[in-house]
Amino acid sequence: MARVEKLDDEVIKQIKAYLGFSSIYSIVEQLLKASLQQHPTAVSIKIDLTSLSVFLQDNGDGYTPQQLEQLACFDGKESVQAQSQPKHSKLAVIGKVSDFFIVSKSTSFNCAHTIKLRGENPAAMMCDPTGSRGNHFAPDPIANYGSIYQVSNLFKNLPVRRKQFKNTQTHKIIDSIKVVILKLLLEKSDIDLRLSVRSPHSLRFEECCHVKASPHSYKKLLSDIFDLDLDYKSINAEYKTFKVSGEIGLWPINSKAHQYVFVNDMLVPLSRSFAKFINEMFVNSGFIDLDQETSPKKTTRKAIRKFPCFLIKIVCTERVDIKESSYSWTIITNIITKIFGKFLHLGNGERDKKVANKPLDCSPSPTKRKREAFILKSSSRWGHAKDSELESLVHSRKKTRRVISQFTPLAARVETAEPAIPANLCHDFGPQHEEVDFKKEILAAGDYRVIRQIDSKFILLLLRSQENQLIVLDQHASDERVKVESLIRDFVERMSNNPGLRLATPIIVQISTHELQLFKQYRSNFELFGICYETEMNAVEITKLPEPIITRVADDPDLLKDALLQHCYDLHNGVKSKTVRRDDDDWFEVSRHLPRVILEILNSRACRSAIMFGDVLSHEEMTELVESLSKCRLPFQCAHGRPSVVPLAKFSEKH
Repeated sequence: MARVEKLDDEVIKQIKAYLGFSSIYSIVEQLLKASLQQHPTAVSIKIDLTSLSVFLQDNGDGYTPQQLEQLACFDGKESVQAQSQPKHSKLAVIGKVSDFFIVSKSTSFNCAHTIKLRGENPAAMMCDPTGSRGNHFAPDPIANYGSIYQVSNLFKNLPVRRKQFKNTQTHKIIDSIKVVILKLLLEKSDIDLRLSVRSPHSLRFEECCHVKASPHSYKKLLSDIFDLDLDYKSINAEYKTFKVSGEIGLWPINSKAHQYVFVNDMLVPLSRSFAKFINEMFVNSGFIDLDQETSPKKTTRKAIRKFPCFLIKIVCTERVDIKESSYSWTIITNIITKIFGKFLHLGNGERDKKVANKPLDCSPSPTKRKREAFILKSSSRWGHAKDSELESLVHSRKKTRRVISQFTPLAARVETAEPAIPANLCHDFGPQHEEVDFKKEILAAGDYRVIRQIDSKFILLLLRSQENQLIVLDQHASDERVKVESLIRDFVERMSNNPGLRLATPIIVQISTHELQLFKQYRSNFELFGICYETEMNAVEITKLPEPIITRVADDPDLLKDALLQHCYDLHNGVKSKTVRRDDDDWFEVSRHLPRVILEILNSRACRSAIMFGDVLSHEEMTELVESLSKCRLPFQCAHGRPSVVPLAKFSEKH
């Protein structure tokens, strides 16, 4: 009879070792960690996504022959020697999932030594640095000391993981590696690091980021790694054993990916609810304002989503539990909330570069009242902090406190949230009325009677097949729905013939290296909608655009750039599908994946051309409008989501 038996400790360790390397960025992280322990001043990382290989070279202190032997012993399942060098254990495990070797020259030896953890003989690499024998990484010569790490044939004994990796989009791999670099270089100021990647569609390595050795600042890291060339506000705060530092961008950006919170050097992903709450703080304060333009571009800007950019580092001398339900994480979210509250209270005047250089100190003054001086004076443990202490964290003046109080911490906000409005609110006319419901098929069946127009705004209908149900149609919302579906259907049908129009003069927009990767990745998707462009070093040259975009945003390169980037991030985050087919018969399904800017322009066009409140309609016009509405896919809401049909009552005969 079969039994369930516990695995041996050695087997468990091997499984854990394999789980530790589930992606290429985990490989890069361990290599870079090992490299930084050798105190280098220059590091070069090259990644070949075609052959699934990783190369890293540094000018650090290097490994002694004894240290390399310990790595070899660990890879040979001899754990005694590895115990004396535990920091090398994870590095050695890389050899279990790929071909891996290290060439290193220590400061205490005059020649380089090589260790093969698994794979072919690496001697050819050292004898042929030009790559004539197939080594396309072409390492620089090792000078007085340094190390070379090469991992090839990645995940060769894990076919499923290898297949998943090859199916991952290039820019997502690059983004994950950049986050690793940010995490490991957070406190390093003397490192010159270059990252180069060769994608399956490229013949050479392309530099993705260059972190220059210079005075340390979070702003420099964000700029060098992610091309986030923004103005920032430096922040500082203290709360008992918590010390907070970081940067907040003075301008919103297109992506919400650049919101980093580090707790004791560990990157902590923000929960969806807390990230949404933070973004709402910035929107409600007016910091993120998408309606700055006047008509007609005001509506178009609704298609663009903006998010705050920030990097916050929190250091605590005591143990921190980062689970969302833990008390320590509640304190951290309170700290972050209060910091953002004070930042937003400063207003848009702080976007001045001269003011931006002045750090924002969020710690209360120790000269204030005892309740406000708890950060520097309190001797109680942070785990037993009082609510009053948290409440006065980042403000010390009464005026500031009144303003910041509107930014309630997330936990309190959830507890005090008002109940949701009932879905059947418009049906609730008292206990004597039953809840009424109907489907669009009832309108399509034609078993109704148009009674009259009310106040030149609504159309009163009687549905006979629904027990004489009385409903009212919003004439503007109904006609808007009819027109927007017609416009969208026409646009989707034109997609099969490439709806783009060639521009007399191409539009050139400047973009960052990261944005360039997105445009390269999704070129074919843009072409489906008639948006054609050529990519250059740090620019996109747009040659064709569909008619809706040309008429609304083509004269504003910045708005056009934001609109196209919005679609890039929608594809990147899975909001829109990348596999839309031109010959898809279901126009309604295709419409869900149109770029937001096109949908918003068509919505606006339908709204402006629809029947308005105050327009007097004849009986024939009302009947025609109801018939057209009955053929819509979403007849009960306008293009912007407003209800177009509201049920009023039912009439039943008494026997």
